Formats: sequence, C-alpha cells, structure tokens
Amino acid sequence: MTQYTQSIVKLFQAMRYSHDLYTVFGDWCDCAAISFSNAVDLRHREKRESRYIEIITRYDCEALDLFPQIMGELIQAFEASPTDILGPVFHALELHNTARGQFFTPCPIYQMMGQTITQKLKGRGFMCAQEPACGSGTMIIALAEPSGRLASIINNAFT
Repeated sequence: MTQYTQSIVKLFQAMRYSHDLYTVFGDWCDCAAISFSNAVDLRHREKRESRYIEIITRYDCEALDLFPQIMGELIQAFEASPTDILGPVFHALELHNTARGQFFTPCPIYQMMGQTITQKLKGRGFMCAQEPACGSGTMIIALAEPSGRLASIINNAFT
C-alpha cells in the first residue's frame, strides 16, 4: 500500500465511529464528482448542487474537513504515479463485497492489458477507449500509463 493510500485510509477511518464507512466512501465520491462537474458544466449545476447540499448535511464540520484532505492526498497520489488509488483504498477499508457484485481487477492485470492494446495500436493514429465496468477507472489509467500514449493521442486528436 502506498503512502497516499495509507493516508487516505486513515482519513476515512477517522469517521469510522460516527458514520458507516461504505456510505462515507460513496458520499465522498459523489461530492468529488459533483465538484468537478460543477466546475465545467453550469447547465446542470443547480440539480447537482442540491444533491451536494443533501449529502454534506449528514456530516458535522469535523468530518467535512476530512473530505478535501482526502482529495488532496488523491491528487498527490496521481501526480506521483497514474495508478488506481480508490480501488486499494476501498479494499483496505474492507468495503468490497462479492454479494454486491463488487470485483476489482488488480492493477498489474490492467497494466498488462493497457500495454498490449497500445502496442497493437502503433501506427493507427487514434484510439477509442471505454472502461468495461463501472469501476475506479483503472483501465483508462493503465492505457494512459505506458509512456503517456493516450495523452498523446488525445492531444493529437484536438490539434
């Protein structure tokens, strides 16, 4: 487990005794997604903002102070290395449950898949990628990781 994963796990665990961690993890993800969406899509901002307010009213100020700290650790982790952080955090918090149909493919599997796909695409000039499951985005991260190929493809597509 990376230092960032450990830090994020500790921040979530600080809420363990006052809140259900599964709910906190989901609420944090919702709030993070809403914040990013509201920064770029003003058309649906009001509806998302109502949902954001609904979520944060469940928490006291002490718990809410942890949300941006978790985001800060996540951003630092991505800056250090583009890899799945939320999957390992979810597992470290023991929130996964096969009864809910939650299965996470280990990052080395996705990395191998990403390298295989990018090797096959050499010379093609473009690539369309879709995450095959509703997960933490590991496949997309793995596609971007081998020497920044995905970022290069995206930049070339818009220039």
